[in-house]
Amino acid sequence: MFNNSQGSAMISLTITLVSRSPFSIAVSRAVGNVQESLDFIPGTAVRGALAGLWLKSNKPDNGFKEIFTGDNVS
Repeated sequence: MFNNSQGSAMISLTITLVSRSPFSIAVSRAVGNVQESLDFIPGTAVRGALAGLWLKSNKPDNGFKEIFTGDNVS
């Protein structure tokens, strides 16, 4: 556990993701037929995927707002 710049306690997690099929996360918009992609998965993409899973099985409540959209999200 460590403190962020606002002094709030944060937990650091290490996760392993296994893709079921090939995928690409774009660096920017495609130019013609060429698409540059990242060689890592940004935390924002993981957070968005987790938020999507939450919303499939739950309604957005205070817990959702605190975890995914609150001021403490970084």
